[in-house]
Amino acid sequence: MSVGIMGKIKASLREQRFIGNRLRLTCSVKADWGLPDELFFDIVSDQAVAPPAGMNHFALALLVPAMRAGNDLEIEGAVSARLLQALNGELQVALATFKKSLSRISVSASTILPEMASSRALNRGCATGFSAGVDSFATISLYGFEGSRRIKCLSLFNVGAFGQAGAVGVSEVFEKGGLQLREFAKNVGCEWVLVDSNLDAFYAKGLNFPSTHTIRNASAALLLESMVDEYLYSSAFPYNEIAIKPSPCIATMDPIILPLMETESLRFRSAGAHLSRFEKTEIVSRNDMSFSWLNVCVAPAADRMSMGRNCSRCWKCNRTLVSLDLIGALEKYDRVFDLEYYRQNKRSAVRSAALRALKGSKIDREIVEHVKRSGYPLPSKAELLVVKTFARLRRLVEKKLRRAA
Repeated sequence: MSVGIMGKIKASLREQRFIGNRLRLTCSVKADWGLPDELFFDIVSDQAVAPPAGMNHFALALLVPAMRAGNDLEIEGAVSARLLQALNGELQVALATFKKSLSRISVSASTILPEMASSRALNRGCATGFSAGVDSFATISLYGFEGSRRIKCLSLFNVGAFGQAGAVGVSEVFEKGGLQLREFAKNVGCEWVLVDSNLDAFYAKGLNFPSTHTIRNASAALLLESMVDEYLYSSAFPYNEIAIKPSPCIATMDPIILPLMETESLRFRSAGAHLSRFEKTEIVSRNDMSFSWLNVCVAPAADRMSMGRNCSRCWKCNRTLVSLDLIGALEKYDRVFDLEYYRQNKRSAVRSAALRALKGSKIDREIVEHVKRSGYPLPSKAELLVVKTFARLRRLVEKKLRRAA
C-alpha cells in the first residue's frame, strides 16, 4: 500500500439539466494537482430519466483517482450510508491490495441520503451492459427478458472502453455502439440507456481501463438507481480465478467488489461467473440473436470506424473464431465475421491463442486444450518463442519510431 500525499479533492454538484433529450449531470472538482475541474455524465434513454437523489455515482467515480493521488475525498452532497461505509472500508482495502499504487484515504459526504424502503420488493427488473460481446450475450441468454428477474434495460457506457478520452474515433465508435444498442433493444422489446462521460480523463497513467473498468462502469450504473433493482455486471473470469491480489485486470475481483458498491436501492451481481469463457461461447452459440449481433472486436477505434462488426484479425476475434470453430457453430456467424479470411489464416488464429496461453491466459489455455482434443496441429513451443521474440522486437522498434517522430 502506497503512502499518500497530503491534500484533498472536493467534489460538489454543479448542475443537473436537460439538453434536448439528454440529462447532463455535472460535478465541480477541486484538487491540488492536475485533475480536470469538471466531471460530467450525460444520460440518454427511451424512458423518462429522473435525476439521481444524491452523488453516489460521483463519489464512486472519484474514489480511485483520489486513492492514486493519496488525497482525501470530500463530497459536498448526499451519499448512501451503505456505499460511504464501503468506500471508507472494505472496497479501499481490496483496491489497495489489488493495485499497490493506491493509498488508503478518507471519504466524507456533507449529507447522508435518507434510508428509503427497500426497492427489492418492487420487482422493477434488472439492467445489464450490452456490448454484444460473448460475456454480455451470455448474460442475456442466462437471464432473458421475461419474469420477475428479467432484464428490463440494456445499457452502454462511454467511460473508457472505446479508447482514451479525446482520441480519434472514440466518439464515433460509441455512437455506432449506441445505434446498435437501440436497434437491438427495439428487437427484443427492452428499454435502453446510454451514458457518455469524461470520466476517462480522471484516470491517469497507471489507471488504464482494464485495471479500473469495474469501478468506472459501476459508477455509471448507479445513475440507474431509480429505474431498476439490480445491475448485472457480466463476468470476465470464472470463480476459480477470482482473488484479491495484484493483477493487470480488475475483473479478477468482480464477484468480491461488486457488492461493495451497492446502495440501499441498487444491487450488483457478477453475472455468469460460474462459467468459463468457452462454456459461455457454447451458450451464446445457441442464441440465434448472436448470429447477427455478436461483436467481440478490440481493433483500435480509428480502424473500427471503417470496418464491419468484427475485424476477424485481432486477438479477441481470433479467440472467438477458434472457439466457434471448435464448437461447430462457425458457419452461423458469416454475417458478423469474415469466415473466408479466418479459414485462410486459421493456423495464425490458433497460434494467437497459443501465444496468449503461453503468457498465462487461462481462457486461452482452455481453448488450446480443446484444440488438442480436436486433433488440429498446435504450433511448437519453439515456433511460439520465435513469434513472441519478433513481436517484442517490433514493439520496441515502433516505440522508438514514435519517440523519434
